[in-house]
Amino acid sequence: MSIDFVFLQPGEWGRFASLPVHRHTVETLQQMGVSAIRFGGSFVSYFGGYYFWKNWRGVPWARPSVGAHWEGDVLSSWGPFEQIDMCIAAGIEPIISTTSQDQVPRHTGPYDCCTAEEMAELIEYCYGNASTPFGRLRIADGHPEPYRVRFLELGNEQYNTIFPQQVAAMEARARALGVGGTMYYISPSNGDYFTRNVSEGNAAEALHLADHLLEDFHVTGGVSTGARWSKTSHTGGAVDGARQLFANQTSWTEGAVNLETNAGIHTMERALMEGADLNDFFSQAIRSTSGEPSGRIKARTASFCTERSGYDEGGANDQGLAFYLPNMSWLQPPGHLHAMVHHTWLPAALPVRTNGSAANLSVSAQLAVDRSRLRLIVVNNRSTAAATSVAINGWHAARTANVTTLAAPSLDAANPPGQPDLVSPTSTTRPWRDDGACTFPPLSITIIVLNATVEPRALAAVLVDGEGNAVGKRGAPAAWTTQLEA
Repeated sequence: MSIDFVFLQPGEWGRFASLPVHRHTVETLQQMGVSAIRFGGSFVSYFGGYYFWKNWRGVPWARPSVGAHWEGDVLSSWGPFEQIDMCIAAGIEPIISTTSQDQVPRHTGPYDCCTAEEMAELIEYCYGNASTPFGRLRIADGHPEPYRVRFLELGNEQYNTIFPQQVAAMEARARALGVGGTMYYISPSNGDYFTRNVSEGNAAEALHLADHLLEDFHVTGGVSTGARWSKTSHTGGAVDGARQLFANQTSWTEGAVNLETNAGIHTMERALMEGADLNDFFSQAIRSTSGEPSGRIKARTASFCTERSGYDEGGANDQGLAFYLPNMSWLQPPGHLHAMVHHTWLPAALPVRTNGSAANLSVSAQLAVDRSRLRLIVVNNRSTAAATSVAINGWHAARTANVTTLAAPSLDAANPPGQPDLVSPTSTTRPWRDDGACTFPPLSITIIVLNATVEPRALAAVLVDGEGNAVGKRGAPAAWTTQLEA
């Protein structure tokens, strides 16, 4: 007997939304507040078009897996369209990478996929109705509803030489189907597509898609690894990389995303790295070139949102924010950080300044739309506590503060299966003093949420002082006047 395809899954009780997805794993992602997931990586750019989207439509057992290896490659049972269905059901934005040009050295022959027309057919397959050839094909494949994906990356860590032509064909098809202007097209060149070849950058800019045309920046850990982003040394944060890109050609209007962080660890050290990088993202205020409230930097994804416990243990890919086993899913320290941010979310960024020893802290501040609440995110990655004073200019805080702290005794602390809550946050309600005195524990991330006592003024700013200055909650030192509309 020859058995070609075996697929085991629990009943409805163990699956999410009747999909072939472990329910507890998706619920853990939701607990973290995951709002976007990118499905992509090295498998997108290798194997002579193996991961081209047309090879992944239809029922899984009819898809080719020729040349792929268990635990080494992506197999036919889970592909981009399963990913889209899971994300939509979970209220998560799917970001899908697909082969757009094969990348040497794995394959040295001519490209065997990915013409501009074939990429336009992907748009039609996702959004077309029964009156279109590829809409009929999707319906025949058993999916009558559209695949509502908006973010498409055309390759992975490669210079796609026909990116403008592909995008032009895709957007033309999107407009013909009534979804023009809603799609985002991502260049996979890791920060230099729009500067490597100015003529091709001009061709992309001539499509007039503004920041619906995006450059993907991949980093190794983020801002805590260096002050400046560098593609060659893999240091620095993606925000700085985007600023460099935008400054290089001030007349261009493309946007940016950060779709790999690749810290290689899942420990408390990773949580501190994530916290500093999130603060960097929360503090940037680069306006959208298409008038969107999301800004010019559209997304950041943390590698990886989840991983199987024991996968590549101690290796470069042992970096899940959450872990799973057949019988459980749980958060690692960086996953707890994201849950903390999610459950205290406030949307309006405020300017923050740090003085003295507090300059060693990573700090961001946010305000509610109605200015009734203010949040501070403070990362102390040092082995000693940090005593500070917090001054809030133009905003009056109530006498109590809600404080959530994630701390660990060492950088390598993590949550093994037998102790899934070993490193987890604690929450308390504490008095908030007029002088704003706060001490942040060593190796910790602290989120403070304050409520306003009176009608807030239109402007607010935050000073975290480590020099012992006498600054109260009613105002920062007179010499400091930096303010920003909330």
